Amino acid sequence: MKYVPGDLVKWISEYDDYIVKDAGTGVILSSITYNCQNNNYITYEVYRNKHNDKMSFEERNIQKIKGE
Repeated sequence: MKYVPGDLVKWISEYDDYIVKDAGTGVILSSITYNCQNNNYITYEVYRNKHNDKMSFEERNIQKIKGE
């Protein structure tokens, strides 16, 4: 798993054609692993500081913010 709960991340929300709709910072709350046809997919639940809510993101739509 690439991210753990408590990690500070940058999230990106996209339209269906992969154009960026919104972006901001947030904190990883949890992760869920799905298995489909012998492939594992991980989604992360992120608390979004900008909107004061939580939303699920695929791994490709978040980046860890480097810290100490």
